[in-house]
Amino acid sequence: MLASEADAVRGPFLDRLPNAALGTVVLGSVVATLISPRTIPFVLGLILISLMISAALGGRLRQALPRFDWLTVALLSFVSWAAISALWSEVPSLALGKSGLALIILLATLAMVRLILQEDTMNALHMADGVWVGAAIGLTYFFIELVSDQSIKMWVYNTLALGPEVLKPARHFEWQDGRIVAISPIDLTRNTTPVSLLIWPAAIAALVTAPRIVRRPLSLGLLALGIAVIALSTHETSKLAVVVGLVGYMLARLSHTWAFRLMGVAWVACCLLILPAAMLAHRADLHNASWLQPSAQHRIIIWNHTAEQTLQYNPVFGIGANMTHILGPRLNETTENGPDEQHSRTLSRHAHNIFLQTWFELGAVGAIFLALAGVALLGTIRRLNRAVRSEAFAMFASGAVLALASYGMWQVWYMAMFGFATVLFAIACRVRTGGAVDRPHNWTDRHAGSR
Repeated sequence: MLASEADAVRGPFLDRLPNAALGTVVLGSVVATLISPRTIPFVLGLILISLMISAALGGRLRQALPRFDWLTVALLSFVSWAAISALWSEVPSLALGKSGLALIILLATLAMVRLILQEDTMNALHMADGVWVGAAIGLTYFFIELVSDQSIKMWVYNTLALGPEVLKPARHFEWQDGRIVAISPIDLTRNTTPVSLLIWPAAIAALVTAPRIVRRPLSLGLLALGIAVIALSTHETSKLAVVVGLVGYMLARLSHTWAFRLMGVAWVACCLLILPAAMLAHRADLHNASWLQPSAQHRIIIWNHTAEQTLQYNPVFGIGANMTHILGPRLNETTENGPDEQHSRTLSRHAHNIFLQTWFELGAVGAIFLALAGVALLGTIRRLNRAVRSEAFAMFASGAVLALASYGMWQVWYMAMFGFATVLFAIACRVRTGGAVDRPHNWTDRHAGSR
């Protein structure tokens, strides 16, 4: 990784070749994420190993140990409650397995953030280069795929002679004479999901380590490219997420205090009031509203059905972590649509809504823990250095939307995505505001007042 800022600090690139290793790992991880999000758990582990090796060589390995601040305690409480729910789960091993994976991802993310903030300046600069260069490469690839009907992917698959027995799901691929001739744009839905989160640390990193003459236009260009990719995709939730993220950014630029307050109220409302909200949306006949996308209409039916089942089973403690995966398909065999429902009334294997899934699987207790975790995270964001606070609020807003209407909470790649975005943001913060090695107070900027 070439870091122009590093050239001014400590000589030419060849003298810094060992420092470039971390940056190269980050670059490859970002590109891999945008090409195939299923790789996120693996690249997250690779970054963790790389950071631990660097810390061990520098005698800083103890810095990876977690500190039990409010955010850490709140997040651990939520994950611990998920593990405890195995006591009344139908399949305890499944609940323990998923909550165990969530705990590993959480602890790994916290360790990486701490190591990044203590990392050597040269390594930090190269990692920041990896963030924005990787984003530029990955988003450019993604854009080309969208405008060319996935020509790159088709060429690779056909060159490797991959058949229907390998490429899943089969409904996304059109075959002719043993070759792929078309891929459904829906196949890129998962790829779109991380974009609304990753564009913010990429923009910050470019503003710090890109060549000085192009820093600001490159930073804005990465944001614009990410927005364009999302707009061209078929993932409606990401479109809403990036819009809400931009609104959150502008609100935070006006007032960090009001951004904190409004996002906190919205988060707590989503956590605690999602059951009546889901049922009221259905009673308001929004599932037949012509101005809503068919996918949104279907979600309203799914959410209403999930809310009804939550009240029927165990609204206080829930049915157990990831038990929708077991109970959902079973209920689908006997569930019938309502007379005015054009889409199937189903739980599927998750509710496409983390807040509802929390209520159904972890009950009111889990919803309270989730609310506390979100408020604790917002409190941490509020104490960040002003230089990165607005972008952090924007990421939180986009992440909340993804949680509201996207994938299942226990999907490993999905859990790892939030950890990965946090790690990239920590890298951007490290170079934008300085790290604990240089100025210990800069990460939280505790003495700076809120706007």
